[in-house]
Amino acid sequence: MENKPKISLQSSTLVLLVILAMVAGIVGGLGGNYLITILQERGGQGGTAFGGASASRSSGRNVSSGRMPASFADVAAVVIPSVVNIETVSENTASKEADMLRRLLPFAAPVPREREGIGSGVIIRSNGIVLTNEHVIKGAQKIQVTLTDGRKFSGHVIGRDPELDIAVVKINASDLPSAKLGNSNELRPGDWALAVGSPLGLSSSVTLGVVSALNRPIHVEDRSYTDLIQTDTAISPGNSGGPLVNAAGEIVGLNTAMQIDMQRATLGAAAARIGFSVPIDTIKEVLDQLVRSGKVVRPWVGISMRLITDDYAKRWELPVKEGIAIGDVLKGGPADRAGLYARDIILKVDGQAVKKMEQIQKLVRRHRVGEEVVFEVNRESANGKWRIREVKVKTAEMPQELPQPPEEK
Repeated sequence: MENKPKISLQSSTLVLLVILAMVAGIVGGLGGNYLITILQERGGQGGTAFGGASASRSSGRNVSSGRMPASFADVAAVVIPSVVNIETVSENTASKEADMLRRLLPFAAPVPREREGIGSGVIIRSNGIVLTNEHVIKGAQKIQVTLTDGRKFSGHVIGRDPELDIAVVKINASDLPSAKLGNSNELRPGDWALAVGSPLGLSSSVTLGVVSALNRPIHVEDRSYTDLIQTDTAISPGNSGGPLVNAAGEIVGLNTAMQIDMQRATLGAAAARIGFSVPIDTIKEVLDQLVRSGKVVRPWVGISMRLITDDYAKRWELPVKEGIAIGDVLKGGPADRAGLYARDIILKVDGQAVKKMEQIQKLVRRHRVGEEVVFEVNRESANGKWRIREVKVKTAEMPQELPQPPEEK
């Protein structure tokens, strides 16, 4: 007689539970799909972003202001039409030196008389006003602006500000797509950021990252910057002058510089570069003046400053180990005429104690040209004793091209 397998109570219970689980999964899936359909009908075609903001893939206009959008392609679609490629031609100063060398060495390789440059810009007004970096157009004899639709225009500089490294270029066109200016003062470290421009000449390129830090002071080549936005968006040569964009497609900064550890000449180091942008709120403060008069009028006292370190204090036998000292006084400038000297230790400006160079600069900038700024400094007397003195400096208009201070010996 054939033995049939017996099914225990535990086995039958397990089978029943498995069947119930399968049925629940099918019902849950159908219900979930139905719920998603309802939400899409109520909230739009683009789906729901993290945090509840939605974005429309079709128009690219309804993007979130501070949270992650459904697709960063929507953000890029808003900005890209207003971003331009800028090509410049300027005199190659090295060619003059090369000509002299060729007279001595006739077989020396020729050096081109013209130097070509490339950068980015962003249309901020539909009548052809383009914002870019001052270092992009500096010394340019010819400027060609190429729009994303392929149209090319000859541009001319109507305003420049080396202090902020911004410039305004005008092209003869109208009804152009212009970017919306946002508020950089609302940025926080961790906010999404996109850099748009022409890295290495590749127009309409978009890179994604976050705001890494705010109020960064840096020094790049012959320029010093203050209060920059630091991001980890990939910025390469050619990105300069292009916009930094928030998740709403608004311009929050102008991409200006990148910093890389050149001592680590590796591909990894090149990929780990850090980008910096001029905050758009800082640009807004001077933009109308720049467009109207071609320059920004700022008060100026004619000093350079340096941070006091232990080595510097020991070298000059200063009575303090920290603070701000005057590094150099421009001969014939306001501070020189008023009686400020190199290595004076700045204690107060207009009665306010100061500890940072940026703080001193901001206090001076509160004044109009021709007004007095009161410096309280600690100065070494002829007998070797340090005494506190008050010096009133009448501000002058800052020159467009600041002379470089001599190297301290």
